[in-house]
Amino acid sequence: MAVIAAQSPPDCFMAAYEAFQIAVKYMTPVILLTDGYLGNGAEPWRIPNVEDLPPSRCGTQPIRRRSSRICGTRSWRARGRFPARPAWRTVSAAWRRRTSPARSATIPPTISLMCELRARKVAGIVESLPEQTVMGPDSGELLVVSWGGTYGAVRTAVERAQRRGLSVAHAHLRYLNPFPRNLGTLLRSYKKILVPELNLGQLKMVLRAHYLVDAHGYGKIQGRPFTVAEVFAAIEKMIAESRL
Repeated sequence: MAVIAAQSPPDCFMAAYEAFQIAVKYMTPVILLTDGYLGNGAEPWRIPNVEDLPPSRCGTQPIRRRSSRICGTRSWRARGRFPARPAWRTVSAAWRRRTSPARSATIPPTISLMCELRARKVAGIVESLPEQTVMGPDSGELLVVSWGGTYGAVRTAVERAQRRGLSVAHAHLRYLNPFPRNLGTLLRSYKKILVPELNLGQLKMVLRAHYLVDAHGYGKIQGRPFTVAEVFAAIEKMIAESRL
């Protein structure tokens, strides 16, 4: 499924708005990640005007209501938005009456095809996502990659390191699945990659597996967020090691 992570208390609104747009445009569930530090945090936020928000991606086809003879209840279906899936044309009438083809092992090839179709649909969402940006040089010694509520501490620590003359940049990931289409190129533009996370290093492992880059994790699992000093110290240590 598609995954979006909010980075600050005010960003929770726009992250939810984007998640809705993606869900409706691609007709797929979208996971919106937040954390306790965002929920308990406070930050000034100007309520946006509805007219200033990006246009909805619902498309031009209305969602119409019709009766369902199969289950005897009323259901909502989007007509004319997407072509029929090829797999649906090969199954029997009895198979169509099931609530979900992927829940039964009656036709294994169909299950495999439906899973592949959903995976390709989610991967295609990348065409609607903006490219990943960095704060700092486009290449250099160190790229610090963060996501979620660690944004504030990591961004401030990177800015402090830059003022000290260190070659470091910051990339904060908002879209975790699929990743932005230029993320691999960015990761390979730096000698070292540091991923501060308030866990055991889940994003670090995903980046290493997906892009085959030597990402190093900096974890903290103490029920408390990062401090700027902690992240800054990790940046200094990583750059010092890269120069040995």
